[in-house]
Amino acid sequence: MAVSTIDQRWQATVATMALVTDVHGKEIDAHIFDVVVALNVIGLTTIQSCEGHEDHGKAAPWVMLSAAAARKLAKQAADISAQAEQDEEYAQARELRRQAEALRAYDQHMLLERLDAFYQARHVPYDQTLVVSTRNLSVYMLENIGAATLHVQPAEMQADKRKAYQKEMQDFAMFLRAGLA
Repeated sequence: MAVSTIDQRWQATVATMALVTDVHGKEIDAHIFDVVVALNVIGLTTIQSCEGHEDHGKAAPWVMLSAAAARKLAKQAADISAQAEQDEEYAQARELRRQAEALRAYDQHMLLERLDAFYQARHVPYDQTLVVSTRNLSVYMLENIGAATLHVQPAEMQADKRKAYQKEMQDFAMFLRAGLA
């Protein structure tokens, strides 16, 4: 049986992501790995992720994404602003920031469209719902709505919710993969 182009692309991205490590040499967490792969396969760029942990970092899973071209424009705008002395230079920096924001918004919109399709016939507790938030000109984040309040829940509830939040991420990854066919 021949392997489809989609399966080849998926497997190539799995192989690439399996080599990715953070500054401490740690690989992508197992419970977030599939969504990181899926997001990259559909053309979005992930830059950080975490499956959520009881003892360090955020308690809930999250994926940070960035529009590469927007990142470059945002850096150029910051460099120009830092050295600007005339109104034209500030105007140029503002225009670069506007362009960076538009590129990030385009990527973000692509993700929002997929989330909209994912939730068309899916009903989960509100806190498990995945949401996209803007972090800066080029960076945005995918996480569960309840992530920000998870750390104030009792420990046993945190563990249950973390598993439910991880499952929502994994289900979204499988939805994205199925949509490639």
